[in-house]
Order: sequence, then structure tokens, then C-alpha cells
Amino acid sequence: MYSSPQINGKRCDDCEKPTAAKRAYKCFQRWSPGASCSPCLEQSIKKNNFENFDLVEDYSDHHYAEAKSQNCFTDTGSCVYNKIMREWKILSNALPDSIFVRAYEKRIDLLRAVIIGAQGTPYHDALFFFDIAIPSDYPENPPKVFYMSHGPKLNPYLFPDGHVCLDLLDTSAGKANEIWIPAASTILQVLVSIQGLVLDSTKPYYIESLNMPASYWESYIEKKFELSCRTMLSQLQKPPKNFKSFVVQHFQDRAFIILRASKAYRDSRVRIGLFSYYGPSSSSQNNKIKVSRTFRDSMNKLIPQLSLEFSRNGTSLQNGLKKPENVERKKTIEPKIGLKMKNVPLFHKVLGKLGLCLGP
Repeated sequence: MYSSPQINGKRCDDCEKPTAAKRAYKCFQRWSPGASCSPCLEQSIKKNNFENFDLVEDYSDHHYAEAKSQNCFTDTGSCVYNKIMREWKILSNALPDSIFVRAYEKRIDLLRAVIIGAQGTPYHDALFFFDIAIPSDYPENPPKVFYMSHGPKLNPYLFPDGHVCLDLLDTSAGKANEIWIPAASTILQVLVSIQGLVLDSTKPYYIESLNMPASYWESYIEKKFELSCRTMLSQLQKPPKNFKSFVVQHFQDRAFIILRASKAYRDSRVRIGLFSYYGPSSSSQNNKIKVSRTFRDSMNKLIPQLSLEFSRNGTSLQNGLKKPENVERKKTIEPKIGLKMKNVPLFHKVLGKLGLCLGP
């Protein structure tokens, strides 16, 4: 199947003739500093180099795919068309490392973005996918944003039905300096706002109206982390189109940390959201940590499920034993795995390796 070339640079000889959207976008990119020839997206992925912004073809599973595309999105001389090309240029040059976006060359009014949950929050290492639709009167009105939920309400601003509550999108009553401003607001601003205001809160209950006692707060965060883990399972089993390689690589890179963190939270050794590969944070060490029995029971079920999916995803739990050189390694005794293991189901093999990797 044909894979689009990276938009920041010249087209590869192996790629098909660029569409009008590609040609128009290259006009905006032509004088960009540092532009250079890049390989096709497919070749880039094989090298584990998933670009922050790129063009793709298949939009069939996009939430707004069935919405009829307007003429202004195909007319290269329209104001909307040229505004979108400028948006593409901004996204290709200024996206943070934790945000990845795919645009569709045959439906320039659609975008798909993924945001990686920030460290220090109950959402750390989780993936949040959003489908974006640009209206025909853009930028007079803000884009529509749909959160790709997997059932539970994971965040006060992200709803199970896909609704995203954000002042910048005019989906929440906001002050004058927080609403969409046609002459100044951009899609990049929307994505950064979602990352900063919605997903970068260490204590999400602070941004939700909760008339609950302080004792409820910890169980609230416990639930958010548990739901985050369940969302990871769903994404591993059915990753969004055009992001399969990204999901695979992301969880291969983060699997061991996620498992270690889950066990540390379950065992009350680290406060939820504050796990570090180099040991518990100072705030975790100085405060007595308690978790509910409900949370422990849930994690006892989720940890084996996560480890199994990570293994199916191509993650070697044995490799997770390696730590940075400046971290003291504890001596572990490897279990004897001989011929008798050949007939043991994969699930039990994973549990055996998991016990070795995660320690006591």
C-alpha cells in the first residue's frame, strides 16, 4: 500500500505523484530553514522514527469521515485551504515531543492527534487520541475535537461520548482571553491546551467540582490510574489506523516502566503518578502512602493482563531487567526454565517472567 512521504522535505522517487494538497503545502515549506530530503513514512517507521507530523491516506475510521467535504477544502485558492496549509506548517515545525499528528492528503479538513500522558500524573505513559474536523468557515469558528474514549471517564474534561470540554473550543464557558480568537488561535494551541490544562494535572480532582472529603481524593486518583491501564489494554488490542506502529513502539519502550509503576502503586511504595525509574520521589518517601483494597485487587488483575498484552506486542520482559549504569542493580536469581516450559501456556510463561522482572 502506498505510504505518503514526509511533508517536511522533498518527495522520494519511490512515492507516487504528490496530490494538490502536498504541492500546496510544499510551497509553504519551501523556504523553511533546515528542510531536507526525507525517506517515505513507511521507511521511517521501520527505523522507529515516527515523525511528529506527517500525511497519510486512510481516514476511514476517523470520527468525522462521513461528514461531506466542502469545495473550499479542494479549492487551492480558497482562504480556508491556504489557512489549513499554514496550520500544517505550524504543526510540522512546533509540535512538542509528546504530541503526534497525522493529516489526510485527500481530506485536508481532518486530523488525528495523540498526546502522551505527562510524568508526575496518574496519566503517565498513557495515550490519548483525538479526531479533529476543521469547519468550512475556519478560522471564524474553532475546529471540532472528538476524544477517542474506550468507555470510562478518564478525565474531568474528557467524556465517554467523546466530548472535550475546553474553553478554546467554545465547549465550555470561558473568559475573553480563553476563548477561540479567529485571528490568533491555532490547532497547535488547541492541542497544547489539552495537554497542559486537561492532561498535565498531578491531582485531577482539583479541576473537577467535587464536594468530597480529603480521604476521597486518593481513591479518586487510584481510579484514574486504573482506568488509564484499561485504556492501554484497549489500544494495544485495537490501535487507531495510521498509528499502529506508534502504539507498538510506544508500549515496547514503556512496558517495563508501566509494570514497575503499577506494582509500586499497588504495594503502597510510591504515591500514584510519582513513580520514577530511579526510585520513589521525595514526596513519596516523606508521606505515608495508603491505597484501598479495591485498588490492590484491581491491579492484581490488571498487571498480568498488561504483561500478557505487552508480550504479545513484542516486548521482552527479560530485557526490562537492564537499568541505567548509575542505578544500583539488585541481585536476582533467575528461575530455571527448561524443557518443561515448552508446553506451558503463554499466559503462565509471562507471569513467570513478570515475577522475575518486577521483583518482590
